[in-house]
Amino acid sequence: MSEKPVKSKSKKTKIYTAIAFVVLFVGLMFFLFSGGNISILKEAFTAQDSADVRASLEKFGWKGYVTLGSLSMLQVVFTFLPAEPVQVISGISFGFWKGSLICFVGVIAGNTIIYIL
Repeated sequence: MSEKPVKSKSKKTKIYTAIAFVVLFVGLMFFLFSGGNISILKEAFTAQDSADVRASLEKFGWKGYVTLGSLSMLQVVFTFLPAEPVQVISGISFGFWKGSLICFVGVIAGNTIIYIL
C-alpha cells in the first residue's frame, strides 16, 4: 500500500485564514470596548460586592452573556490573560449552570480559532 503525501495548505488559504482571524479579532475588540460594553467590563471588575456584579451584568441582558463569553474566548487565544476572574464573575453573576455554559462556549470558540489557525 502506498500512502499519499499530505498536502500542505496553499499560500492563498493561509492568507485568507490570517485575514479572517484579524477581522474577527478586530470586530471582537470593537464589540468589547465600544458603547455600553466597556461599562460592563468596568463594573464587573471593579464592583465591591458579588450582588453589585450580578446586578450590573443582569441589567445589560444578552450583552453580559456575550461579553463574558468573548472574554473567555480571548483568554484561550491569548494565554497571558488570566482566566479565573472571568470564570468567577460568570459564576457569581449568572449562577453555576449559566456561568459554566458561558465559559464553556467561550473556551470552545477559542480552541476552534486556534485549531483553524
